[in-house]
Amino acid sequence: ILRAWLPEQTHSSIRNEMKNLKSSKVYDNLYKEGLARLQKDWLIGINYTRLISLKNNEITKERVVFNTGSVIVPIVKKIYDRHMEQKNFVPEKFYTLAGEFTKDDEKFQLSFKDVRFSASEKDKAIAAYNFISNKSLIVKDIEYKTINKQPPKLFSLDILQNKIQKMYKIDNKTTLLLAQSLYEKQLITYPRTNTEYLSENEISKVQRLIDKYNSEGHNLEIVSKHNFNNARVESHSAIIPTMKSPSNLSKQERLVYDIIVNRFLANFCKEKAIVKEVKVTLGIENGPNMELKGVSVIQEGYLKYENNIKVKTIPIFTLNEVIRADYKVEEKETQAPKNIDGE
Repeated sequence: ILRAWLPEQTHSSIRNEMKNLKSSKVYDNLYKEGLARLQKDWLIGINYTRLISLKNNEITKERVVFNTGSVIVPIVKKIYDRHMEQKNFVPEKFYTLAGEFTKDDEKFQLSFKDVRFSASEKDKAIAAYNFISNKSLIVKDIEYKTINKQPPKLFSLDILQNKIQKMYKIDNKTTLLLAQSLYEKQLITYPRTNTEYLSENEISKVQRLIDKYNSEGHNLEIVSKHNFNNARVESHSAIIPTMKSPSNLSKQERLVYDIIVNRFLANFCKEKAIVKEVKVTLGIENGPNMELKGVSVIQEGYLKYENNIKVKTIPIFTLNEVIRADYKVEEKETQAPKNIDGE
């Protein structure tokens, strides 16, 4: 028995795989994994769905199906736990010290690091304020760091769904249907994948894709092999575009397709993305410090395709510079835990 394993449904891929059929024994482990998932879904999904639904029916007298499974149960439990944390949360008052100053016509208000007083320590907060009230800020340290930023990894299905949901509020089910449609139109590789890596035998395929995009004016190359890792690929590789050019796509299909293409372009962009981070430490002599941070882009690189850097420019400071500032005691309250990302 021979098997053709198709990462994509393009004619060239199908022809190539039919010329390179492999023994089905090569895929025995994948068969066993699938069988294990089927048994797990029966035990945890079907049986527990029946049990919990019947138990609920006994209590509420309502015939409602409560779906369970190995994925939904821990997710719902985590959301429930966070909900209970928020419900039982009791805010607590505390005090901090803040300083406000102007530099190059730009106002800054920063809190002093590690300065925090409980609700019962207001007198201490006032005493600390009195200690610094007539003192100027001093630039104690300036730290520059140049960083070669790496692009986010290629898409697995869940990472793609998360990004689409965050950016465009499109639910996961719709994203899957859109990705499936793109796959059936031979525009992307198989979407139901749980890895962000490509197999090592796909290097030549990726090189052909790079040649195609370079002919369209991009500057791509396989800079390193970090995207290719057989050990991180189970049944299907990460989602990438195919050689076929799109046409007649719906607005949402085009949106998903462009995001997948841009993630591919970002990962194989030849130019490095270089950013400069600046951290300025200002403080009171023999007293507390505060930090001001800035980020600027020196070389765009992959950021032209997927910009995940928040640029924040700050004025130029000099070491030991003295800056006049106004201070105050701030009364604050602790905040309840935030919702789990994606709720």
